[in-house]
Amino acid sequence: MKKNILFFILIILIQNTFSQEFNWRATVEKIDSSGFYNIYLNPDVTSRLRYELPDIRLFDNHNTEIPYILRLDRKHNYSKKLKKLDIIKNKYFIRKGLRQILVENKRKEEISNLILNFEKTNAIITAKIIGSNNKKDWYILKNSSVFHVETKKEKQAEIIIEDLPLTNFKFFKIEISSNNKEKLFVKKVFYKQHLHSEQNFMQLVSPFFSQDNTTIKGKSIITIKFKQPEFIDKMRFRFRETNYFLRKANLLKIDSVGEKKFHLQQYDRKKFQFVLNSTTNNEFFFTNFKAQQLRFEIENQDDAPLELISVRAFQQNAYLIAHLEANKDYYILFGSSRTASPLYDLNYFTDSIPLELTKVEVGKVAINQDKLYNKTKIKIPIYFLWSITIGLAAFLAFMVFKMFKKMNL
Repeated sequence: MKKNILFFILIILIQNTFSQEFNWRATVEKIDSSGFYNIYLNPDVTSRLRYELPDIRLFDNHNTEIPYILRLDRKHNYSKKLKKLDIIKNKYFIRKGLRQILVENKRKEEISNLILNFEKTNAIITAKIIGSNNKKDWYILKNSSVFHVETKKEKQAEIIIEDLPLTNFKFFKIEISSNNKEKLFVKKVFYKQHLHSEQNFMQLVSPFFSQDNTTIKGKSIITIKFKQPEFIDKMRFRFRETNYFLRKANLLKIDSVGEKKFHLQQYDRKKFQFVLNSTTNNEFFFTNFKAQQLRFEIENQDDAPLELISVRAFQQNAYLIAHLEANKDYYILFGSSRTASPLYDLNYFTDSIPLELTKVEVGKVAINQDKLYNKTKIKIPIYFLWSITIGLAAFLAFMVFKMFKKMNL
C-alpha cells in the first residue's frame, strides 16, 4: 500500500514540475507611481504564446505571482436581439467530467459569439468550441478557455463566448467543464448578429515573398514567409498599379503551427477565400490566425498576372492589466506547451478598472535560464527526475515479472 502511495505522489510531482515550464523571460518597464497599468505584449512575446495566450505569468522581484487580466485591444458591436440556436445534443460525460452540447445553425448565419444560458452556479467554467458543416470534419474555433459566470436572475446564469472567427458552420459543438466537477446543465444557446469590430493594430515585420506565374496556367502562386510564427489579424496586399481588376484568391497556411488531427484541426488551417479588387485597399481580417508560411493563390484566368509589390501584416494589440507598485521590479515568464489559463479573482472586477490606462513596455525577450518553475518554488534537478522515472519503470517491470511468475506457479 505504501509503495502505491509513493508511486502516485512521485508521478504527480513529476507532472506538476514539467507542466509549469516556461521557455522565455522578459522584464517589465519600471513605473514611478502605483496603480493599474497596461503591460503591452509586443509581437516578440505573443509569437511565442499558444492560441488564446494562456501560457504567460507575471511576477515581482520576490517571485510572487501577480494577478492580471488579459485584454485585447478591440471592441465588438452586435445587434441587441438574441437569436436562438437549436440544441440537438446535450450530454454529460461522467468519466471525462464535461458536458457536450451540439447546436445547429439551420440558416447558416454568420456567427462570431455564443451565449450559454444555464442554471445558477459558482463554478469557474472552461469551454472549447469547434465547428463543422458535416459533423465529420471539425475545426477548432476556440481552444479551452476560462470563462467567469455572470448571474442574470436568481436561478439563471450565463457565459458569453466572444472572439470566435466569423463563420457560418452548420454545427457548433461546445464542450464545457467546471473546476468543481459540476454537471452544468445548459438550457439554451443564443448568439447576437455581428455588426462590426473596432480594432487597434501593430504592424509586424514585413515577410519575405516570392511570386510564380508559370507553374500553374492561369494562376499566380505567391509564397509568403515570416521569420517566426506570428498571430496575424490583418493582411494588406498591394499590387503594381493596374486598372480594372477583379479576381478570386485564396490563402492557405502551409506550416505546422496549430493542432491537426484526423478529423479535427485548428480553424486557421482552413483555406480562406477572397476577392481582389482594383477599387479597394485589399485588406483582409482574421481571428486567432497563427502562421509562419503561407501560400497565396490568385486566379488570373486569361488576364495578365497581377504583380504583387508588398505584403503587410498586422497584429491586434494585447495587454496584461495588472496592479503594479512604484519602483518595484517585475518580469514575465511565458511560452509553455501545457500551462493552462490562470484563474484570478481579478477577472471578476474587470468593470471596476478604467479602460484608459498607462502603457508600459516589456524588455528584450531572453531564454528563461530557470526553466523549471512551479508555484511551490521546489527546484528539482532534471537528472534527478529522469532517475526517478527510470527507477519507477524498472520497479513496475519487476512487479509485473513477479506477478506472472506467481501465476505460473
